[in-house]
Amino acid sequence: MKESKPKTRKPHRPNKRKIHDRFFKLIMADSDMTRSLIKGFFPKHVSEEISLDLLELIPTEHISQQLGISYSDLRYRTIRPKNGARVILHFEHKSYIPAFPIQLQLDEYMLALWGDDRRQRRVLSRVVPIVFYHGKRRWRQKPLAETFEEGPIEWDSFLPDIQYLLIDLNAIQEEVILQHRKAPDLCTFLITLKFAHDLEELGKRLPLLVSLSWSREAQKELGSVVLRQAVVHYINELLAMNKISVSAWKERLSDEGREAWMRMAEEYLSTIPEGLLLDAMGDLSKELLEQGRQEGREKTLQTIIANMLRQMPDWSDEKIAQILGVEASLVAQIRQQIGGGKPESDQ
Repeated sequence: MKESKPKTRKPHRPNKRKIHDRFFKLIMADSDMTRSLIKGFFPKHVSEEISLDLLELIPTEHISQQLGISYSDLRYRTIRPKNGARVILHFEHKSYIPAFPIQLQLDEYMLALWGDDRRQRRVLSRVVPIVFYHGKRRWRQKPLAETFEEGPIEWDSFLPDIQYLLIDLNAIQEEVILQHRKAPDLCTFLITLKFAHDLEELGKRLPLLVSLSWSREAQKELGSVVLRQAVVHYINELLAMNKISVSAWKERLSDEGREAWMRMAEEYLSTIPEGLLLDAMGDLSKELLEQGRQEGREKTLQTIIANMLRQMPDWSDEKIAQILGVEASLVAQIRQQIGGGKPESDQ
């Protein structure tokens, strides 16, 4: 009887679309960020006709008889102040151009919303569908009729060719985004997505991102903290997706770019929760520490350890040492220098 060979575990390959989706949903779930986007990039006949103060994120799951359980990206509920009408802003995020017309997907979601209105015995909601796109090429809004074989032009009126608001980052110049510097986190979010498919260009803008969202003022805001962590994690996932090591990418950066990346990554490693830390440390932390050893930048390593001790004072020296790949004696030494007491578990 032949012995069965042990199954080898395939290397983890990040799902391209999920990487972009996670980042978009995490940041846009913040109502303050959504308000900033609406104020800066929505046409006035939408932004000035709804109550931004009453924006409320609502569940996006709905039941479709044809497709079972489906999920849209994000929905916000608000009202139109002039008459109190219920308004739903439906955000559909795309990092690619879908094979089938987007109208078909939007139609499904809108019908589900109106079906819920009927079940709840309320007046049908006004729905504003928004497609947020940041793919590699420009998005062309084309009529649904172009999908079908040629027929009498009068037949086009039989199609559910809904209109939607398009935010295509390919069509928005960087200078236009930076006109909204009073909302620095929004600028960071949009620029990161705009250049997510071109890591070389994104790398050139790291100093800009740091100037926008890593300032002293920004560090006080909780939403900004989440954004900064998400941006670094997103970039790390983009590098893994493109099979580029952090060290190889850093070699392509300017001196200013490398300095900016070190500042971003250092804060990330010192503030993310324990559960995420073990998953995210891998390549990123190894490259940071390798830079500290190769370039003689022990100060960088010491700063990372000190920040981790401040953020996670209950962690033992051995635990931090194991995660960072350093001697526990070094962690203990830095703990003493910053005046931190030894955890009870080690006493």
